[in-house]
Amino acid sequence: MIAYKNRFSCPAASGRRAGAHWLAIAVVLTTDMLGVGTLGLPADFARLGWLPALLTMALFIGGGVYSGSIYQRLALRVPDAVVFDQIGSAAMGNLGRGLMLYGYEVSGLVAHALVVILILPLAQMHHLEDVAIVGIFGTLAMLVAIAVVVGKLLATYLAAGGAPPAPTELVAGGSFYVAMVGVVDIAFSFGGQIK
Repeated sequence: MIAYKNRFSCPAASGRRAGAHWLAIAVVLTTDMLGVGTLGLPADFARLGWLPALLTMALFIGGGVYSGSIYQRLALRVPDAVVFDQIGSAAMGNLGRGLMLYGYEVSGLVAHALVVILILPLAQMHHLEDVAIVGIFGTLAMLVAIAVVVGKLLATYLAAGGAPPAPTELVAGGSFYVAMVGVVDIAFSFGGQIK
């Protein structure tokens, strides 16, 4: 078992060991990254062409790496922070705390009620290992959905006696609207609706 100790570890809570097992981290990250948006990537490559689609993905990968580095730096500077308003307070004082709290209040009461109803059972999990166990179900569900799609595509291909290969374009010649749909779909595949 590998546990991340050194500067990334935190004090053990309620008798648990400090750090997290690498497999738990891998499950959480895979569950976070593997979303419904990945199923639309082939269509986005067809809309944009290979070069713009790969460049768009590289842009979002860079944004994800930068965002992760910011979260890491925030965690190192404010290790006792649990919610974002504590980070805002450490960064900008009362103004930062107020800005973070204002962001929470912009949403309507109905949205808050739905979140409470749907998330409250899962919010009882306070450790990464517990979240990873629940994350396994989400990951398995997405893998089953991907297997169904691949199976359907394969069955359609075999039933047609083999189809001619799809044309590959380096840069697709569609309209601006079609290109923006592809870019937004790629953004959705990276961020999903929960980020």
